[in-house]
Amino acid sequence: MKTAMIKTNLWDDDEFYELNIDTKIVYLLLLTSPERGVGRIYKMSDRILSARSGLNLDQVKICKKQLTSKKLVNFHDGWIQLAEASSFVQPVKGKLTAITLEREIADIPDTVLEKFLLTDEISPVKDLSVSSETRVLVNDHVHDSDNDTVLVNDKQVFGKPEINEIFDIWHDIVGYEIRSNIKTNRNACNNLLKKYNKSELTRLIEGVALSQSDKYAPRISDFVSLQFKLSELLAWGKRATTSKTKGIIKI
Repeated sequence: MKTAMIKTNLWDDDEFYELNIDTKIVYLLLLTSPERGVGRIYKMSDRILSARSGLNLDQVKICKKQLTSKKLVNFHDGWIQLAEASSFVQPVKGKLTAITLEREIADIPDTVLEKFLLTDEISPVKDLSVSSETRVLVNDHVHDSDNDTVLVNDKQVFGKPEINEIFDIWHDIVGYEIRSNIKTNRNACNNLLKKYNKSELTRLIEGVALSQSDKYAPRISDFVSLQFKLSELLAWGKRATTSKTKGIIKI
């Protein structure tokens, strides 16, 4: 059985006070929904909201509109994004919480993540994470320029050349192409390039390749999980016994 902890100062919050009674009920339902996991994004249909609240679908739509205007909740294609300041107690950070969060994020469609990343009205997807050490997506999303096409050797290539190059390096070193969740992985790659230069990121990718033969190493399968588990990878590198491993992933 899940437990949702709500901050009692919710009742003194100005934004909550200004909501109509129906919207207050819907907001409380969203904060305490069994569908909610450790993050702030989860899926729930209007039909379920209607059944649990006793409101009809038209009333639910009105409530959703008010919650969006108050910047408390975002809605897209049946998905819910609670604001960072939502009045519930975030789960404590820890390895199990991080693993659960990673699984939740993996189940969110790219189109939904991009929609919430590009919505500035409430806190972005970076706040899905429970601590700064486990952030998987940051506010610096891939800008529109990544959708451009450029000419390379008289051929059209999609997106930023530097991101494409890192994807190729991953393929060469790790041994397989990243073919799923492309947009989210390009976003994660872009974020990593803002922190590390090409040679540093290449060493991290080499570390990923080496880690796959060690059952005690973090499981990293793409740039999203690399960004998410970067601190774990670096910690594993420090624990590794061979000087070769330490040299490759030390930044």
